[in-house]
Amino acid sequence: MKKRKFIICAALLLTAVACFGGYILNDYINSPKKNNAGISDDNIYRPYERDIGAIISDVLVKGVKRENKLVTTEVNLNCEILIDESYLDWGILKKRQSLKFYATALYAVDLENFAKSDIKLSEAEPIKITIYIEEPKLLSLALDSEKTAVGEVENGLLRFGDIKITPEDFKKIQLKASARMTEQLHNGEIKDLTEQNAKNSAEGFFVSVLENFIDDYEINVEFKR
Repeated sequence: MKKRKFIICAALLLTAVACFGGYILNDYINSPKKNNAGISDDNIYRPYERDIGAIISDVLVKGVKRENKLVTTEVNLNCEILIDESYLDWGILKKRQSLKFYATALYAVDLENFAKSDIKLSEAEPIKITIYIEEPKLLSLALDSEKTAVGEVENGLLRFGDIKITPEDFKKIQLKASARMTEQLHNGEIKDLTEQNAKNSAEGFFVSVLENFIDDYEINVEFKR
């Protein structure tokens, strides 16, 4: 009999403890959370607690500020100019000489006006980031004077001596060579190369900007049209 009463009392005590504990736990869960200062989390404003997309856009735009122009492609060119002082197209009166010029063309993407509006983000996981940039433009075309190759003078039977080139004439020849090499840059293969390199370089640049900031994402670079 005493043992039965003991079991009933123990059961009632456990039930009371369980009810009290449940009440305390429910009150804790549903009550506003407070920090060490005793202030409810609902009453705290955190300026850095923003949408991840807005943060990514900020990081990218700030990263671009240190790189207004992104050099993306280097193209090596050459052009041969023939100086012809022949008379009448007769072989015996022929007198000519070739000059071969070499140059390097640099293409760059202008990022000076890059803004948040040029960034599109998806909400999918991983985050897909589409970045719109300007098309690559010719930044410079520089002749390498040290590589200029001067050919032998070709004289017909009745022509003798060297061809005299004044400094003024040489400048005009250089301008002609530069113009011809600029025309070479309009070649479709070179255009395709500069555009693909621009996308690859821009993607690598933006990946470096986001390095150590975000892991799970995809970047796609497109041109503004």
